[in-house]
Amino acid sequence: QQSKPLVDAYAAVEDLLGGVQSYVNVWLQYQSLWDMESGNIYGRLDTNLSHWQKLLMDIKKSRKTIDNTETVKRFGPVEIHYGKVQSKVNLKYDSWHREILSRFGGLLGQNMQEFHTTVTKCRVDLENYSVDAATTSEAVGFITLMQELKRKVRTWEQKVEVFRAGEKILDRQRFQFPSHWLYIDNVEGEWSAYVEIMKRKDTAVQAQIGILQTKIVAEDKVVEHKTAELLMEWEKGKPVQGDLRPDGASSTLTIFEGKFSRLKEDRDNIIKAKEALELADPGLVTARDDRVAVVLEELQDLKGVWSELSKVWEKIDELREKPWLSVAPRKIRQALDAQLQQLKGFPGRLKQYASFDYVQRTLKGYTKVNVLITELKSEALKERHWKQLMRKLRVSWQLHDLSLGQVWDVDLQRNEMVVKDVILVAQGEMALEEFLKQVREAWQTYELDLINYQNKCKLIRG
Repeated sequence: QQSKPLVDAYAAVEDLLGGVQSYVNVWLQYQSLWDMESGNIYGRLDTNLSHWQKLLMDIKKSRKTIDNTETVKRFGPVEIHYGKVQSKVNLKYDSWHREILSRFGGLLGQNMQEFHTTVTKCRVDLENYSVDAATTSEAVGFITLMQELKRKVRTWEQKVEVFRAGEKILDRQRFQFPSHWLYIDNVEGEWSAYVEIMKRKDTAVQAQIGILQTKIVAEDKVVEHKTAELLMEWEKGKPVQGDLRPDGASSTLTIFEGKFSRLKEDRDNIIKAKEALELADPGLVTARDDRVAVVLEELQDLKGVWSELSKVWEKIDELREKPWLSVAPRKIRQALDAQLQQLKGFPGRLKQYASFDYVQRTLKGYTKVNVLITELKSEALKERHWKQLMRKLRVSWQLHDLSLGQVWDVDLQRNEMVVKDVILVAQGEMALEEFLKQVREAWQTYELDLINYQNKCKLIRG
């Protein structure tokens, strides 16, 4: 009991010092004003105008807590003089406030300008549409546009409110509006005009709903007929034949792709209009829609097939153009094997087409007759043998202009026996020529030992 006054005194001192520490900590928190990076702040705010407005309001509110004429805070006998700190903090606050206010002003002005441009364009588009005089295709476009714009009304209303609040904040916080600033009064005026034309056009649509439904049904029949014709044209004309060249197939696919793209756009517009006029349930997919989707997928597959096959055909064409006199059968075989290996790496869905099978058979055929190519490159074949071969194959070649492709084109597999007969004759004649050459060389170097016989003649010594 005697020590209680002392304990109370210590407790009072502790409470006093705690209050001092808490107050000092409040001032120390302002150190973050110097530590902050503007990039981090702008990154978190991004383009959300509501977040920017809240930040500016918070800055203004926080500024009031340190904006006073006092420079001393007393805690009993303890005095805290914060005049110099307060002056520095105020200056830093003002610097941040000016920078953020300027950045927000630029962002708000840009958004208001873009919104005003968008709304003006939509209003002009609506004014150019006339429900009474519209053709069926125009009616489709008009209804689709109306549906899209009606879905945006609520979002755009919220934007106008944000713009109004944002400009009010800029005005209250003494933002210097540039000379080209588009004020909220202009934005609201354009918005009001847009809402008014929307209401009038919507009323006109509702009054003409029956006529528009009839037009859409008629347009739907036209599009369905075009779809059936194009699907039939695709089945007859899609480039799947193996003997087609890649450039011709790609050109055909490009034409079909353009036709199907326009058809899909027409079908999408019809679907949107039918949904808008309650002629079809939202999201309903018909069998014809599925068929078009399948064809578009097949078209993309064929584009992939011909794109890959064009690389193979390009290599084949390079081999075909190779001059016969420079043909090396071993290198030709290596090139053919490389292309066959490339074909093996094609995805399974691309291997189902006849164009793939055709080029694969072509390469395998060239590989199979490469043995004949090797034999035709033999030194045994002289010019007379080539003439004999050309007569039997009914072709007219000039060896100095002959290419590997021309040799392939005579169908060496079918004419294998003809070619082999000529090659066998050439090889036989070459063997005979070699034998005669050896005989001639042997006799030319053979020496005979001759002796005189009774001065009448010479005899070969035995």
